[in-house]
Amino acid sequence: MSSLPREVANLVFSLHQAVCFSHRVDEIVQLYEVQFREINDKFYINTPWPAASLIAKECANDELFMCLYTEITTKALFNKYKSQTVYDQILAWHNYIKLFELFIAYSGDAKKTYLLSNNWINEIITEFVYQFQGVCQYRSQLTKRSSDEIKVLVENKNTWNLPKVVSILKSLGHLINHSNEFYQKFGFFATVETVRLECLIGDYSACLKSASIILKEDRSDYFAISQLQHINFYYHTGVAHLMSRQLSHAVNTFSDIILHVNRVFKHVQRSQISTQISKTIEKLIVFTALTSLLCPGLRLEDQVKELVDKGPAHAPGTFRNNDSSENKAWTEKLRRISDGDILVYTELFENNCPKFIHPAIPDYANLTNDYNMDAFDTQVNVFMTEVLQCLSVRKIRSYLKLYTSIDISKLARFNELSEDALVAQLLSYKHKNIEVVNDVATSISDVQYHFSGSNLVIESTNNKKDRLLDVERHFNSGIRKNQELQNTLTKYFSHFNL
Repeated sequence: MSSLPREVANLVFSLHQAVCFSHRVDEIVQLYEVQFREINDKFYINTPWPAASLIAKECANDELFMCLYTEITTKALFNKYKSQTVYDQILAWHNYIKLFELFIAYSGDAKKTYLLSNNWINEIITEFVYQFQGVCQYRSQLTKRSSDEIKVLVENKNTWNLPKVVSILKSLGHLINHSNEFYQKFGFFATVETVRLECLIGDYSACLKSASIILKEDRSDYFAISQLQHINFYYHTGVAHLMSRQLSHAVNTFSDIILHVNRVFKHVQRSQISTQISKTIEKLIVFTALTSLLCPGLRLEDQVKELVDKGPAHAPGTFRNNDSSENKAWTEKLRRISDGDILVYTELFENNCPKFIHPAIPDYANLTNDYNMDAFDTQVNVFMTEVLQCLSVRKIRSYLKLYTSIDISKLARFNELSEDALVAQLLSYKHKNIEVVNDVATSISDVQYHFSGSNLVIESTNNKKDRLLDVERHFNSGIRKNQELQNTLTKYFSHFNL
């Protein structure tokens, strides 16, 4: 023990006491978020922390706490060097599995009481999924791995496997209904990260199913713990709706979080907003633009449309310079995607989509190919196929908005198509505007039509019901703006004691 600095021994002892016995949140926050970082910078800026076995005496050989110690110290090492060796990955995997299995086991034992700060819980779960993401990238780049690395990967091919990762997250997610609030938070953040992971691997139906667990109740208190998690959750849920061809739900999801961000960050200084949050807000604006243009019958709320028209640089919480050249560039991109420019659709999706991963264990017998871009390329192709199908009927839709009835042969001539090809396009357009959510099919098109002999009869959906919905939307928008104004005035009156 003589090699263990006194400050480190005191930190471990105090943190163990706070986590396992006193359960004082303010003390845990001070030790975890302040003192740990100070000691890390003082003693371990260039070297790893002591192994858990060396601090066992300071925490009474507490098995779970030693896992927590290993988690925060290896995470500090990873954050320092921004990379891990294959041995680091294997060590981290076994530690995470042991840590989570102990938490799950202790959740049913009233005698085992632990407490972590909200931020600590969030960081444990988030880091677990980020490390899985990094391992997937690492092992799918086979041509960059040495023979020794390949040998270790083959010998440990069951580490960081997708079924076990998902199983652990689901098991933790079940704790969301636990009677103890500490375990409820573990369940909440595990479910949020499950949503992100399932989106990253392209399992969109599972992603939306997991998201429904969060959305069925008011989780605003938990979301307030981490604005980044809040924004990320809606971002990945919206992408899952988009890739599942649930365009109206995607627009609503993106719009909800954009309006929330607009309210929360409208008067917040840029220095208080992280770069990650800023970049995700920009992505939300881009995806809202893409989704709304793919389904022009969907209407954006006034505030959302205003932010989309201005572009990512004007979104609240962003760090970009609002210069005229950037504004013109965004306006030009909006014009080009409105005109059906495939290259711009591809560019915007590639630059703003999630970092999709290839989670399968690679074939280590074939070292000639890399797999790290396969998942990304697949999802881009899926999206662009949908874009091409939507764009192919855009011209037809413009004619449908002009007529209440038109001869099919005439409409075919307008579109330079044969009658058979036109009928196929009309059927395709109707199909593309049917959303299936929870086995319920709903049309999201703003025009309905049917065949009557040689004529196509068009009926606009701008009927009385839709006009009432427009009035309701305008009315609710006015209420929201009034509430924001009241909150702002209350804030200033309180500041000046008026």
